[in-house]
Amino acid sequence: MKVNKKVHQVVSPEASLELRLCAASGEAELAPPDMLTAVILLTRDADPEIKKTATATLKNFPPMELLAALEEKLDPAILKTVTRVYKKNPAVLARIITNPGTGNETLATIAKSASAFLTELISEQTERLCASKEIALALAANPETSDDLLLRIKEFTGSDYDDYGEIEECENENLYQMVTRMTVAEKMKLALKGNNEARGLLIKDSNRIVSSSVLKNPKITDEEIIRLTASTSATDDLLRQVAREKEWMKSMQIKQNLVTNPKTPLAISIKLIKSLDKNTLEKIAKSKNIPHSLASEARKILILKKKHG
Repeated sequence: MKVNKKVHQVVSPEASLELRLCAASGEAELAPPDMLTAVILLTRDADPEIKKTATATLKNFPPMELLAALEEKLDPAILKTVTRVYKKNPAVLARIITNPGTGNETLATIAKSASAFLTELISEQTERLCASKEIALALAANPETSDDLLLRIKEFTGSDYDDYGEIEECENENLYQMVTRMTVAEKMKLALKGNNEARGLLIKDSNRIVSSSVLKNPKITDEEIIRLTASTSATDDLLRQVAREKEWMKSMQIKQNLVTNPKTPLAISIKLIKSLDKNTLEKIAKSKNIPHSLASEARKILILKKKHG
């Protein structure tokens, strides 16, 4: 497993016993994702005391820090271990399900005994369901899986639909007419591989599994994401999915749109507002169309910026 320099410094066999013990206790100066990784690696340390300490720390990892760590993409082996230790914690499992680093094997393990809510969350991992029958079959075997979801699983695991990846135009009928006759699985396939016209249509689909699949299309552009995040008709699910993508979060315009869009979950807006420039913060602080708590946060940041020059 590859780890960054900070983690390597505290888990390497060459690190001092004192330093490894400090990390195993969860007291090293590391960000939550790095701390979680370090603690798990130290549960395999050759020193019995460090191994015991790290194991205890993992089982009692601070809840908020654990959830924060799981917001970042982690190594599949790390997520597999967290799943085993926290298999009865629905909040933790929800973060693991949506973590891009989670392996298909881990998702299938969760799917076998997931609650009804978690089975729906797993069903939103459309690419995984299309690529891995193991996950779909695990969901099908779970008594908590709804009848509606079972029907969707049947479509997910089928392979008799056409490849709509290269659609550029429809000679005999328009795209809208064609889409209205598609099954959910066919719409998903088109959402994942279709062109700009298809993406623009399916991003508005009433089925959130279909609309969220559009965001996983490798052809989607920043301009499309800018339009989506600026639209007040965008769903909170789509905006939450955009906010998870680091590449899109490099765009100041996308971050600004997310902060000012009333459909964006407040927790995400509060987190992103800290990275906005002064002019944008001033507009938000004065706006009457922004939630009071968000405008108040903008004013606080402006005051701090003024104090620190």
